[in-house]
Amino acid sequence: MRNKLIFIGVIFICSIQQVSGQNWDVNSLKWANRMDGKFIVNSSKRLVNTEPFIIVGIPIAIASYGYFHKDKTSIENAIYIGSSMVEVVMLSTSLKMIVDRKRPYEKYPDEITARTKESGSSFPSNHTSAAFALATSLTMKYHKWYIIVPSYAWASSIGFARMNQGVHYTSDVVAGAALGSGCAILNFYLNKWLLNSYHKKRSNLK
Repeated sequence: MRNKLIFIGVIFICSIQQVSGQNWDVNSLKWANRMDGKFIVNSSKRLVNTEPFIIVGIPIAIASYGYFHKDKTSIENAIYIGSSMVEVVMLSTSLKMIVDRKRPYEKYPDEITARTKESGSSFPSNHTSAAFALATSLTMKYHKWYIIVPSYAWASSIGFARMNQGVHYTSDVVAGAALGSGCAILNFYLNKWLLNSYHKKRSNLK
């Protein structure tokens, strides 16, 4: 818990620095937001709309596989991935309330096109943090390039999609990626410690 609080503090400090450097933040956002081709706009919308089903569906699919095949490792992996999703959403939502940053289309209505409207504050990006938490969780458990590369490509596409929609600054996306990846890594070692403790206690009882 202490490490997570320190990590949140680092993210918060970075947010203050990013907000003060608006030129890079806003200009890179404008670049992504101005890509208004039908394919890009529609792809961004579909990516964002399907993300909740993916971050929930993958842990459930892994858990189902483990249950029907009596594979304890898969069940443990599903618990780790699922708990990472829950934790990162809680942390990201808490940071949103602390920072309370206006959405780009609210602050720059004449420069940023809002392709969707969102409630809550801008920093950090919940969608991006959850996407990178999933990608990192899968990477920590499954060391295969055909899982790692598509996972991070998908997560990066989610971040771009949120900028293309005009609902997040670049710094929101970068912070979300850092928060999601960091939470997944910390949770990996926490779960490892808990599982080792559990198995140790069971062996002592025998």
